[in-house]
Amino acid sequence: MLRIIAEPGQFYVSSAFTIATNIIAKKKVDKEIENITPVSDGELHGYTDTLYRKIRMYYINDGIYGCFFDCLLYPGWFIPSHFKDDDEKVFDSIIWGPTCDAVDLIIENIKLPDLKRGEWIYFKNMGAYAFQCVTSFNSMPKVKEYFICERVLWEEIYPLEQSRLIKTTQGE
Repeated sequence: MLRIIAEPGQFYVSSAFTIATNIIAKKKVDKEIENITPVSDGELHGYTDTLYRKIRMYYINDGIYGCFFDCLLYPGWFIPSHFKDDDEKVFDSIIWGPTCDAVDLIIENIKLPDLKRGEWIYFKNMGAYAFQCVTSFNSMPKVKEYFICERVLWEEIYPLEQSRLIKTTQGE
């Protein structure tokens, strides 16, 4: 007899919500990369050159001590989206959380357009457990939650609430 034990919660609620985060700081840095120089026949010389490439480091207002705890377990799991045109030039980028903790890394080695402080990026499919470990580590405030629902779905789930809402908005 085959017995399967699983936790379907993550599967069913993987698209539970989208989180919008604000870019609170930006820094351009030179990242050192190692380049091994091959000879013309494809063999390596045996020495390396140090090259540098400019990357953009973005700091957002949430991190692993907030909704991105799963980044510790699944690096690169959450891919950001932005509100820029898709045909804009992209740059090598890293996204960090706000705490200045070396492990507060959201994602690295990602291509993003040039974003500015105050702009928003968002992450879809944050999953069932994104709020379970939210803390105020390093005096960072906990994220605010705003619930948004399509009207049709709301009316289906809360038909009586809808009629009360209409009466309230009409001044009764």
